[in-house]
Amino acid sequence: MFKFCRARRRVIRYEEDNNVIEEEEEEEEDGYNEEIAMLESYTESAGSEVLLVGATVDGAVEQVLIFKGYSSSLSSRTAIDPSKCVLPAKAIIQSIDVIKGPFNPSCIKYLEKGLTLDDFISRSKGKLRK
Repeated sequence: MFKFCRARRRVIRYEEDNNVIEEEEEEEEDGYNEEIAMLESYTESAGSEVLLVGATVDGAVEQVLIFKGYSSSLSSRTAIDPSKCVLPAKAIIQSIDVIKGPFNPSCIKYLEKGLTLDDFISRSKGKLRK
């Protein structure tokens, strides 16, 4: 099952005398990230845990905080629209830190640190919904 977050961009090109010569709509696809959705659903049932996810997107490092079913990017802007994916489908999750919630950046209490996605899935089988 694949879902896609879609954004439309309207492109208008003008001639020198400001007459419209070309008008088109482009559609961008920012793929739905199943792994992030799975981690969001996990945090809905594990209310006292916060996940700090490290991922790479096109070589850039991204940090995402997931708590009670919601994701927020710590390294870039998070869209206001909650239906927009925090990370694109092409993102590669590098590590997951499990933190005692609620999240307090001045006093982080790690329950587990540096888990791979596979390690996290195997440790959390009973709470994960795909």
